[in-house]
Amino acid sequence: MILGLDDCTLYKAQTDHQDITGWRITLRSDWGGSYPKFFTACTAQSVKYAGGYVIVHFCAQAFGAGGGCADGGDYRSRDGEHKWQFSGTTGNWYPLPS
Repeated sequence: MILGLDDCTLYKAQTDHQDITGWRITLRSDWGGSYPKFFTACTAQSVKYAGGYVIVHFCAQAFGAGGGCADGGDYRSRDGEHKWQFSGTTGNWYPLPS
């Protein structure tokens, strides 16, 4: 599994005979929380594999706001593509709607 991040978007490589032939978006930020997306910028992102899950962290900060994440959080999936779960401030995991 080959994954890449750019501007709070997770991509999964499509391969053919061990060559990367393209990239497919598997998770994209959809802030829609405290601020509209056009008022925010992706300020932090990370991806790791732990405990049998691909775990992705996105952080958006509103323009002109102080430090910290206005929207974002932690997401996890077994295969980095399907059945994503979201963890809010409670530390519990909730399924994302398909």
